Amino acid sequence: MKTSDVVFPAGRAKKKAKSRRPGSRQRVTIVTISEPDPGLSEEPEDKSLDREETRKRIFALWLPITLIVSIGLLIILTISLCLSSVMPTKEEGEAPNITEFHSSTHGLFVGQTALFTCNASGTPEPTVEWLHNGRPLERDGTDNQSDAWVERGFLFVRGVRDGVNTVCCMASNSAGTANHRAELLVFDACDLTLDPNTAHRRLSLSEDNRKVTMVVEDQSYPDHPERFDSMMQVLGREALTGRCYWEVEWEGRVFIGVTYRGITRRGGGGDSRLGENNKSWSSLL
Repeated sequence: MKTSDVVFPAGRAKKKAKSRRPGSRQRVTIVTISEPDPGLSEEPEDKSLDREETRKRIFALWLPITLIVSIGLLIILTISLCLSSVMPTKEEGEAPNITEFHSSTHGLFVGQTALFTCNASGTPEPTVEWLHNGRPLERDGTDNQSDAWVERGFLFVRGVRDGVNTVCCMASNSAGTANHRAELLVFDACDLTLDPNTAHRRLSLSEDNRKVTMVVEDQSYPDHPERFDSMMQVLGREALTGRCYWEVEWEGRVFIGVTYRGITRRGGGGDSRLGENNKSWSSLL
């Protein structure tokens, strides 16, 4: 809108202006006349449609961003839940695990001693307990007069009598337990002798019937119903039962085995050969 200022003297307008006296004051009135702006003659545009369109565009822009952020937070939450369910917390700890178990031997004679060691890991650090034949042993005991005792964390087992000893290392903490078992065979050694009444005539016995040698000439053994007449074999005098093992020194090619007393002594067939029937077993050395 354009404006212009027109100045009129105070009072009523006359055709002929009065002369001004020197030094006199004259009041004037300023009237502002506004010219109408051609653009304002039109009706104002409706701005509500533009605002609605702007809101729709902003909503369309923020909707995918919000969805992406929500999906990202959901994935992070899912991963956190999975990790929390798999990874042990400090409060739960880690169950024990037997990391080392060692025995100095798996068998010993009566009077000998075996040494066992056991180490375990876990959180919190597990305690290790030894059991001998199902009986818990005191930690760091020094009663070495018994058949089993613990000293500085090591287990000592003395062979007091022949048989099988069961040893168990048990580790435990607040998160669980773990154990490892082993067997120790204790045996009472005995000297075995050979029975001359069963020896084939080409087998020579010596050293108090503890050594046998194959020879060319027949030996002057008397006739006996238990003697092998065809197979060059000889049986032991002492009968054995239970779990046993043998320590043998040999030269050349020999068969060592075990058999029932009822094995056939006559003839050269499989019924009388060690390891070839259901009454015996043998191994070629």
